[in-house]
Amino acid sequence: IWPGGEVVHRHEDECEEIAWAPDGSALASVGGDGVVALTVMSPRSTRELMRSEKALSAVLWHGDMLVAGGKGATLVRIDRPLTDAVVRRLEGHKAEVDILGVFMDGEPLLASGASDGELRIWDGDAVRSFPSPEGSPLKGVEFLSRNQVATVDRAGTLRIWDLLRGTAASFGGGGVYRDLTVSPDRSWLATASDDRTTVLWDVQTLDPIVLRGHRDAVLHVEIANDRLVSSGKEGDLRVWSLPARRT
Repeated sequence: IWPGGEVVHRHEDECEEIAWAPDGSALASVGGDGVVALTVMSPRSTRELMRSEKALSAVLWHGDMLVAGGKGATLVRIDRPLTDAVVRRLEGHKAEVDILGVFMDGEPLLASGASDGELRIWDGDAVRSFPSPEGSPLKGVEFLSRNQVATVDRAGTLRIWDLLRGTAASFGGGGVYRDLTVSPDRSWLATASDDRTTVLWDVQTLDPIVLRGHRDAVLHVEIANDRLVSSGKEGDLRVWSLPARRT
């Protein structure tokens, strides 16, 4: 443990999101200052990879690349971030990009979600667009398989997109969605919403299990080691056991 919680980088505005490299060797961060910063753990060094004119709110690792998104329809891919950091802009979104997802089995796929409800899937240089019927801001995106993606939006709709057919099945959750996560084996989805519920969804059947206990809006959900963790606006952090897997 670093004594005192060592400051490795200080953004000029709010630090909006961070992402560890898959091997834990480096930490990427983005902020309201439009900066993508990279901190290498050993030997310790921090540098600014790029600076956007608009605030950035999302970052993730896409294999050995970095992807960042934010206001002004900004979406960038940074190749070789640990060496010469080549920045490439991914054009096409018309609204703020603040939701990102990645599928790493086989050739990597990237998903980006925007505040106008548009979902985009990037496969190398090829891109496909899946606009939301209502145009509601997307609040979460997760790959279920190479050809299936789940999204949630502020209108309170969970959608399971069939990327081959370009169609989606819709499921209502009752409240404004705040977050979405998928279990490592992609057998469970979990959603967080403003109606104080966390909902666990069986990916095969899409049957919902409603979990109650938070006293205010549920803001974030994560699944790991057969446990679901939810955090609420009231400050509570709750841990739930996942149902036993069927054999």
